[in-house]
Amino acid sequence: YRLIALSLIIVFLYGGLIWFMFPIVDHMSWEGHLSGFISGILLAFYYSQKLKPLYQDKKNVKMYPEDDTFLSHFDENGNFIESNDK
Repeated sequence: YRLIALSLIIVFLYGGLIWFMFPIVDHMSWEGHLSGFISGILLAFYYSQKLKPLYQDKKNVKMYPEDDTFLSHFDENGNFIESNDK
């Protein structure tokens, strides 16, 4: 019954937000509430599309060790090769 109580509390709290989208009270700007509702719905549909990930998947990255400057400091056995660059 906890989930039912929680859902009733949420309906009670957020029910007023939907109710005041309509012209009930004379001195309240219901147009602002209605336009916020419509823009929120439109943005929810826009951002529900699959977005590109912010990071690169490391499993699918093509890596070429000969082009990597860091890996060029190691031999084929993994031993560090000191460079004479100073």
